[in-house]
Amino acid sequence: MGTFDDILVQIGQFGRYQIMLSFLLCASFISTGWHTVSIVFIGAHRDHWCRVPGLEGLNETQRRSLVEPAYCGPNIKEDVCRQCYRNVLNISSISLLELTSWNTSGPLNASREIEKCDSWEYSSTEFTSTLLNQYDLVCDRDWLTSMLQTIYMAGYLVGCLFFGTISDRYGRLTAFLIALGLELVIAVSEIYIPFYSMFAVFRFLLGATAGAAYTCAYVYVLELTGPRYRAVIGVFGQWGFDVGVFLSVAVGYTVKDHINMQWIFAVPPVIFLVAKLLVPESPRWLVTKGRFEEAEVFLRKVAKINRRQFPENTKLESFIDHSANDDEKATSALDLFRTPNMRRRSLVSFYVWFSASAVYYGLMLGDRGFGFSIYANVAQSGAAAILAYFVCVILYNKIGRRLGIMSMSVTAGVCIFICIPLLNMKHLYPLLFTVSFLGKIANCAGFHGAYLHSSEYYPTVVRNVGVGCGSMFARVGGLVAPQLVRLAIVWQPLPAIILGVVAITAGLSNLLLPETLNKKLPETIEDGENFGTKKQKDEDANTEMLNYSPASNGTQKA
Repeated sequence: MGTFDDILVQIGQFGRYQIMLSFLLCASFISTGWHTVSIVFIGAHRDHWCRVPGLEGLNETQRRSLVEPAYCGPNIKEDVCRQCYRNVLNISSISLLELTSWNTSGPLNASREIEKCDSWEYSSTEFTSTLLNQYDLVCDRDWLTSMLQTIYMAGYLVGCLFFGTISDRYGRLTAFLIALGLELVIAVSEIYIPFYSMFAVFRFLLGATAGAAYTCAYVYVLELTGPRYRAVIGVFGQWGFDVGVFLSVAVGYTVKDHINMQWIFAVPPVIFLVAKLLVPESPRWLVTKGRFEEAEVFLRKVAKINRRQFPENTKLESFIDHSANDDEKATSALDLFRTPNMRRRSLVSFYVWFSASAVYYGLMLGDRGFGFSIYANVAQSGAAAILAYFVCVILYNKIGRRLGIMSMSVTAGVCIFICIPLLNMKHLYPLLFTVSFLGKIANCAGFHGAYLHSSEYYPTVVRNVGVGCGSMFARVGGLVAPQLVRLAIVWQPLPAIILGVVAITAGLSNLLLPETLNKKLPETIEDGENFGTKKQKDEDANTEMLNYSPASNGTQKA
């Protein structure tokens, strides 16, 4: 009995058609990449101080020196004192002439009585506007900025699970296009929202649709790629996300107004909606649904463009003759836990996903704890992800997915621990930057591998749900990371210690998962349960013996 991978070998495992299709779908990841990191720029910190009506006649330096307290007491940090408190001034009793002739030694700034600010002015040195000034997300409300990233990741989490089920029920392409269309509408709608609470709701919805579009397209690409090239495509197929990260740095550096930034981030998904006219439904999914004629039409087209011959004696029905009943049931996340091996692998996989995402976003957002600028953090993360492609393509094809992911995650954790004693050594800043960069490369390689690995050991009937749930737990890691970074306020090394421990333990736990290098993808729940076990190895050995013949053996030797 053949498998879907067998026919891909005959019509082209990654020929011209798959190259064009993969480029189109993977390019759509650009929008997911920059939506995911856009909060770093649209919510960037701006220097601020108390606004006091009646001081409009003074320049900025005069206003700040007049309003900012010199000291707020032993329990209030200097920067908090300067930005969140003000000297108490009776402006109505002071003439404009006195204000405009102000000087630093004058009596106007001699007051020692202070009070909290109720409105603020913002510096335009780096940005002309961000979410901080739109919603006054400073002082007692400064935590609301990082909460927006947590909310976005919570949406990503829900979207991956919800659309994963839709994808397995109604098709990869259908789910992808619905998610992408909603992403466009939501991204445009959130631009002019006047209230923080409503903006937070739209941020949640944006995360749900952006994450769903990414996951559905990624699974589609892998399902149409043959086993020989799956490692390469599984890794390099995520290039669009990292291009999006790089572009967000360019946008944030050149466009200083968050409204214009959001327009730039929102519009590009329009381009990828044309995929409906160019891309048919996943043939592997069509086969599992018994839609054999549609699948055969698509596969013949693939063979023709790849300049290969479609095997005329192929019966697609034979690929799933024992999976009809499974296919009817296996359409929810519960199917990942119905059998012992699938349950154990799912739990381990979810922790590996969680770790990779928590470390990725923790290091990128960790300017409080690691002392880098927002541009350096995001650009470094994007560069690390690109370099990680080359590392893991070689690594995963040489030593396999299982050991490869383990080694990368442990390396990332070790690099993080090396960074801890360097945090307060300003003269060793280049070394800190280099070691953190190496740690990011290793973690990104492990993150790429998590996508690839889980896409291979889950069977077709629940593959999108499996990857969607794994990606969901990655969003839990991304959800936790912004709040984890804030722990640097309590103790600077604390975020790094937590991230290092998580990375190392996740790497070691990956050893409990099966190796998938050069293995045929499981199709049904039964295949998935037996994958990598002694029973499956025995079946493979028996199949090889049945296919063995002296004639073919003699040909090979010749």
